[in-house]
Amino acid sequence: MSGASWNSPELITWTAYAIAGLLGLLALLSALASAWEKWLERRYKYWPVERYLGVDTRLWRFIRAHSKALPYLTVIMTLGALVVLFLSVWGSELKGKLGEARILELEVSNEELHLENRAVKTRLAAVQDDIEAAEAHAEAAKAERDAAQQVAERARLAALEARREREKLEAKLKPRVLTDEQRQVIANRLQSTPGTIQIVRTVNNTEQFNFALQLREAIAAGGWKASVGGTTFVYRGIGVMIIVNSKDQAPRSAAYLQNALTCAGVYAPGLISSKQDPGTFKVVVGDNPYGQLLENRPTCRQ
Repeated sequence: MSGASWNSPELITWTAYAIAGLLGLLALLSALASAWEKWLERRYKYWPVERYLGVDTRLWRFIRAHSKALPYLTVIMTLGALVVLFLSVWGSELKGKLGEARILELEVSNEELHLENRAVKTRLAAVQDDIEAAEAHAEAAKAERDAAQQVAERARLAALEARREREKLEAKLKPRVLTDEQRQVIANRLQSTPGTIQIVRTVNNTEQFNFALQLREAIAAGGWKASVGGTTFVYRGIGVMIIVNSKDQAPRSAAYLQNALTCAGVYAPGLISSKQDPGTFKVVVGDNPYGQLLENRPTCRQ
């Protein structure tokens, strides 16, 4: 009952019970006092009885006073009973009303909880839709990114292939040039075996003529007598060709020159031709190999 208000039905009910108990106790005391007085009157037939009983005067006066107040106590008890009845009925009605109000409050709370649960479920469904939409967007973005990466990779490969093709084209268009290192290698290789050589070309063009002049200068720097002749339409080939009559009758200087050019990185295959005089050889500048990987390339002998 701690914390209960005065409108609480439990407090009203217990108050009615307390009043009823108090009135009952007073009625019991009054009835005992009246019964005791009547018993004394019947026994001793006159007053004052305190002289025969030897009882305390104050106690006796209290008993007599309460015995005389018995009618009034009866009225009070009746009124108290009516009050207790009223309080009990009022408390029951109040308790019923409070119970109904509590039930209504619980129903309202349940309805609010139901609505809140529905709202939460709706929100969860919306959030789930958002998550699925975000995942689908992420998948689409990933697919687009992968596609873009594939396109970029194809573009990179295409650019690399185009760069290679451009380098090939540039190599085709680039004329042959002997570097200073190549010139030095040719001269050093030929100094120990001097000889004489004529350099001719397969066609009359600027690129072959300029390269023939560069070869003549490098060979002459090795102590050889070298000259540049005209064109010959008998031989067709790639690189710098060493023409001899036969392998057995080829002069030793032809092999030295071929090795010197090979060690310098110049493609110089040997060709056998019956039109070449025995014991002689010549150098023919053929077409530009344009960076081709040529087969049967001679190796440099140290």
